Order: sequence, then C-alpha cells, then structure tokens
Amino acid sequence: MKSSYRCWAEIDLEALRENLAWLRHRVGPDVQIMTVVKADAYGHGLKQIAALLMQSGTDIFGVANLAEAQAVRCVGQGWPILMLGACLPDEVEVAVRDQVIPTISSLTEAQWFSSAAVKWRKTVDLHVKVDTGMGRLGLPPKRTFELIESIQRLPGIRLQGLYTHFSSVEDDAEFSRKQRSLFMKLLGQIAGKGIIIRLRHANNSGGILHEPQTMLNLVRPGLLVYGIIPLGSRHLDSDLPQRLRPALSLFCRVGFVKRVE
Repeated sequence: MKSSYRCWAEIDLEALRENLAWLRHRVGPDVQIMTVVKADAYGHGLKQIAALLMQSGTDIFGVANLAEAQAVRCVGQGWPILMLGACLPDEVEVAVRDQVIPTISSLTEAQWFSSAAVKWRKTVDLHVKVDTGMGRLGLPPKRTFELIESIQRLPGIRLQGLYTHFSSVEDDAEFSRKQRSLFMKLLGQIAGKGIIIRLRHANNSGGILHEPQTMLNLVRPGLLVYGIIPLGSRHLDSDLPQRLRPALSLFCRVGFVKRVE
C-alpha cells in the first residue's frame, strides 16, 4: 500500500555509516571523532541518529545545549558528551549530575562548576574554548594560560580539552591560517610549561577538508557526517561528492499534471 503522506523525508542510515567510515579513514586512527548532533542532528532526528552513531564508531558527541545532551543520554549511558554552547547558571548542577562535559570561556564559569562538583562529590571534566577570530564563545589566546593556571587550583574540576573554531575556513584561507597560527602557538606555549591537555581540537567539517595541519587528536564533523559538503571558494577534491552520500532525501507525490499552452 502506498504511503498516504503528500510529502516526507527518508533517512539513509547506511549512508551515515559510510560517511562516518570515510571520515575515520580521512583523519586516521590516532584522531578521535566528535560527531556533532546539534539542532536535532541537523534535522535528521537526534535520538535515532545518536543510536546509530553509537553503533558505528563515534568517540564523543557534540551538542549545543543541555536538552540535546539529555536526549543523547536517553539513548545510551556512559558516552562522552561535550556541550559546545555556554552552560547557563541554573543548568550547571544538572550538567554536573548528568556528567555532561561543559565548555567554559571564563574563570567565573570554572568557579561555578568547581562549586557544583564539590557539592555533588564529582570530578568534572571541562574544555576551554579559545577565540582565535570567530568572535563567539571563547577567550583571547593571551588570557588562556592564566585561566588554565586558575583551573588547576580549583577543586573538583579537570581540564580535559582545549579548542578553537574556524570562522570561515571554506572561503578565507588567509584568515584561517592566522587562526591556526594563534592556536598552534598557544598549544606550544602550554606544552612548554609542562601542562598536559588530553584533547586538542580545531577542525570542524570545513577544517577537516582544508586544514590538515590542525587535525590534532580530535575533530568535530557536523555536516560531513550527514553527507553535506560545506561549499565555499576554496578548492575541494573533485571526487568528494562520490565519497560522501547525503543521508536525507525529500519526496513528494504529484497531485495533478496538465499541459499549459
């Protein structure tokens, strides 16, 4: 029996598996993959996609807010989830309770999580975001080392990761190089002080395609997982569309056909 829907979307789960496998090959075995499932997994259905990705080899999930993190938790316990957006003050204790990894950009945020961690008798892993030019979350590179030193003195929290975000990597190679230079210089300074940060990441989908020097040990693909190639003016491999398949297709039924003079 034909569907009674006039229009509908279909999700090709095999395409998602293949896209993730291609990404794994692209970044290599020493680089972890954080699959971004924000905005209802880019409209594909967060819970269903998260369940598939758990079976297909993702290492970490990236979400925009606490509600999305809780949706992933409903599907499977124990998976690392990084909240890429800022945590609001009244969400801090919930994030600590649910073991969601927060992104912080200030000492005030670090103090919030330290207090909640002590209260809940937990150790909270967190990531510091560095603003190398995006102008969104994050603190300037020159203030990052001071924050890292302060974090190390606070009880109950542990710096797990440090990251930045390319603002226009698909179009502006020169600005992306400046961002890369700032972040790599900062990583070198931190390593020179003997501070070990387990996860270091910069590459989103566009970064994976255009900035192999910042593959580091974690990448954050979003659109690429779903088979969408982020387009821009920078050159891409001509065979890329054959290597990735869009997971979502839209269909509609024809209601009427006629000839028009």
